[in-house]
Amino acid sequence: MYIRGHESPGETHLSRKPASDQYEARRKALLESEKCLQPRNCKGVFETVLAYPSSYAAGMSSLGFQKVFSQLCSWPDTICERAFMPEADEIAWRRRTGRPVVTLETGRSIRNCDLLAFSIAYELDYLNALVMLSISGIAPKAADRPDNWPIVIAGGLCLTANPMPMAQFFDAIAIGESEPSLGPMLDTIKSLGSQGAGKKRILKMLSVLPGIYVPSIHGFVSPKAAVMRQWASAESLPVNSCFVAPGSALGDLMLLEISRGCPFNCRFCLPGYAYLPYREARIEDLQQALESLPKKSRVGIVACSPDSHPQFSDLVTMARKRGHEVSIGSQRAEEPLQGRKSGFKGTTLTIAPETGSDSLRKVVGKSLKNDAILRTIDRMARKVSRIKLYFIYGFPFETDEDRESIPLLIKEIRSRTKLPLSVSINPFVPKPWTAFQWMALADPRLLRKWRDEISRALRRVPGLEVRFLGAREAHIQALLARGDHRVADVLMNALSGNSWSTAFSRAGIDMGWVLTPLKPGAPFEWDFLNMGFGHTRLARELGLAISANQARLRPSSDRSSAQVPAEAGSQASCL
Repeated sequence: MYIRGHESPGETHLSRKPASDQYEARRKALLESEKCLQPRNCKGVFETVLAYPSSYAAGMSSLGFQKVFSQLCSWPDTICERAFMPEADEIAWRRRTGRPVVTLETGRSIRNCDLLAFSIAYELDYLNALVMLSISGIAPKAADRPDNWPIVIAGGLCLTANPMPMAQFFDAIAIGESEPSLGPMLDTIKSLGSQGAGKKRILKMLSVLPGIYVPSIHGFVSPKAAVMRQWASAESLPVNSCFVAPGSALGDLMLLEISRGCPFNCRFCLPGYAYLPYREARIEDLQQALESLPKKSRVGIVACSPDSHPQFSDLVTMARKRGHEVSIGSQRAEEPLQGRKSGFKGTTLTIAPETGSDSLRKVVGKSLKNDAILRTIDRMARKVSRIKLYFIYGFPFETDEDRESIPLLIKEIRSRTKLPLSVSINPFVPKPWTAFQWMALADPRLLRKWRDEISRALRRVPGLEVRFLGAREAHIQALLARGDHRVADVLMNALSGNSWSTAFSRAGIDMGWVLTPLKPGAPFEWDFLNMGFGHTRLARELGLAISANQARLRPSSDRSSAQVPAEAGSQASCL
């Protein structure tokens, strides 16, 4: 389209060396293995690339990524191609030979487009996004890029919560959900671009659109202008997969989002806050979505709390009548579900107990009890082929007994079924815009100790697959999640090949700051965002958690106040 940067000879064509042939064959094999289920524009004057800074397998397992692609490739006069973080061997080859990251559809450089959009779901993918840019001849920092195309934007849950670590790298960042904001952004860029407007003028116009944060206009050091998070109406639901992608991490599983947001209030959960308000798809729209999927598909029901949808049972029945196998993203396994005669039969039963302690769940805001979990296991074990469980350790206010309850609950579940049991156990990481955003990450040395204790307790449990997120990864994730504009220097140092420790040191950031609790209500650099709720509410929720913890400890005569974790006592004294 309108303006192109200088292209070096052969930039969009890989060499004819055997390695080039190998990676080209890999690209074509992925493309040929998948099937697109929706019409998309084959011609258009506005060329876009949607990039996912992780593997193809991870990207095509993301319903959010597919949703944005569906919007881009069906918008008037707009065509879209996808790009993913290449595998490690291919990245090394591209660095060595100076070859850019290429799109899946045509194999051309991601630099050769009008709009390069990154969909970023996890903080640990920040560095990958910068790698993709630098390898492709695009300066990572926006200020170092010339005033020509492409415009580089980004969105995703972690950037919605805190865009500051990545603010210096993107021309614009979408705050919130894409349905209401992506269209106006595309139309603005297309309209001004067709008039020959430069990037600076385009960004100035983007900065007045709702939900669009433009760092060069709003500032990237403690911005003052308010940017309002955007969210879609209930009529925008449901969202379903637009690809059958056997090469994804989920195989040929088709995803169907039946609600957005969460009707519950887990105090540690970023999606539960960032996707407010809670919205449910209409049953007639869900039926239409099911009918659009290939018959006898494997269908994964996606929602923060799928079984909270009032017509969840009807949905499962409709899916089964079409011959679909159904997997549910996560069930709360509460009493109302026990009485439902949904006739559910699927491949996987997924439950997120988070902890094995009923009393700690009350503190963290999760209204779920072990008895309900076990009854769900008993009732559903004959209707599924495997069970997945998700736990968190290192919670604020957690005691030794709380951690010991995790393997105890797993063992009890194991005694009730012989199905394959997959368990994910990860450290608690404080996230922005949650009630626990002021709380501390547990010391990585303690996290390793606790992980080893849980591992030993589960060592002889048969038919059990256990996965842990490393303490080091959790520490880096916490630093990136709650970081400010200085994290940009950290990422640039890491991009140069420095270790995370060296990168943070050179940026002048003490990595230990996230290991100490902050005073509730303490300001953050991302406070300029308007999320639809404020820190007053979050501080109040934290106060309720502290009260719940005090109440659960008070009746136990054999427990003293010394057993309350140090960070909990510190927080209590702040209120």
